[in-house]
Amino acid sequence: MMENEKIVNNFMKELKKQHAKDDGYRFPDKNKKCELYDDFKDDIDEVLAGERPVGISFNILHALSDWHLDNSVYQTFHIKNSENAKREFTLSSMYAYVAIKKGDRSWGCFPNDQHKLMDLVCMYMAQALICSWWSEADEFAKMMIESINYGQVADKDGNPLERIIGCGESDVYASWFILDLYCKVHKLEYTQENAWYPDNMKPYDEVIATWDTTDLSEVDRLTYNLSDIHLAHTKEGTSPNDYYEFDTPLRWIFPYEIISWLRLREHQGLENPSEFSHPLMNTPIAKMFLELKEPLEKPKHLPYADVLIAKLKEKCPKIDEEIEKQEPISILKEKTIPTKALAPKTGRYRATLPNTHPQANQLEGDPHSYARFLKGDVFIYEGLEDYELSEITWSYVGN
Repeated sequence: MMENEKIVNNFMKELKKQHAKDDGYRFPDKNKKCELYDDFKDDIDEVLAGERPVGISFNILHALSDWHLDNSVYQTFHIKNSENAKREFTLSSMYAYVAIKKGDRSWGCFPNDQHKLMDLVCMYMAQALICSWWSEADEFAKMMIESINYGQVADKDGNPLERIIGCGESDVYASWFILDLYCKVHKLEYTQENAWYPDNMKPYDEVIATWDTTDLSEVDRLTYNLSDIHLAHTKEGTSPNDYYEFDTPLRWIFPYEIISWLRLREHQGLENPSEFSHPLMNTPIAKMFLELKEPLEKPKHLPYADVLIAKLKEKCPKIDEEIEKQEPISILKEKTIPTKALAPKTGRYRATLPNTHPQANQLEGDPHSYARFLKGDVFIYEGLEDYELSEITWSYVGN
């Protein structure tokens, strides 16, 4: 217990330190000015003026979701205003929902499509669950199920084509926990042979098997185990060679996967403990959400979302249509290596462009210019949507 408490306290100190030294860049200063938010507005103006590809609109929606989530934590820890924190959380959650839903509906309209890492989409789903937005949570689950069922096909150049999360990822245990738990509660299924599923799901599998226990001491014990594994999967993401599912200070102290389980229990009429023994469940942000008794009100307006969606719709009219149910497609048996310089290893790769390329320096300085290479020769191009993938050379940098 003492060691866990020390770890959680250190995480909160690190978060507060980041908040204190921000000075109006990521969070509003005393004059309510925020440089990063102004950057978003500049990006939006460039998209609307046709100076940047319209597909970048999805990146902006995701960035706005992240920004509001960061601000929710900032309001919780630094400003200590829980009402503002809840409002920021709902804005983040709705931007996330719009970005994923419209991205899924626009599949096939834009280069590189809107493939996202499973841990991001499952965190978004967890936010909907925490808000008690049940229809949105259900849509997240069904979009991911359709994505897994769709599997993976190849385009004419041999590049993999996937729906929103592809077939998932084998190293995001908490994400599979969120999806599997929801499927268990609501009697949903996905095509198991398509899924890139972890080899070991302990201790999540025990929670899924006994999710509806009425023994409150058992709920606390299971919560304690989940909190321990959450801390075990945290580390500051300072090295591109390392991957941790909870890789930012915000995720360190936000046990969204655990609160999702507890919220699902409540929705099914089950009682939860009034107190928890693990320190991770007693942070200000965890307690704020655990104490919610009513669904959080949905935002009546998302600044900039309407104009971005309208711009996307000009190029992709089907963005408002429902996706037709797809028959399961088996994962490709043939390797589909997208670039000639690729070493076929699971791990992380650095992306570079030829020196003569006009975006070479831009990509070199981009901290997100990495891709994760998973089994089945599939790349996750997270953060590289601005670049022409066919011209990229990949260099293996480690697992």
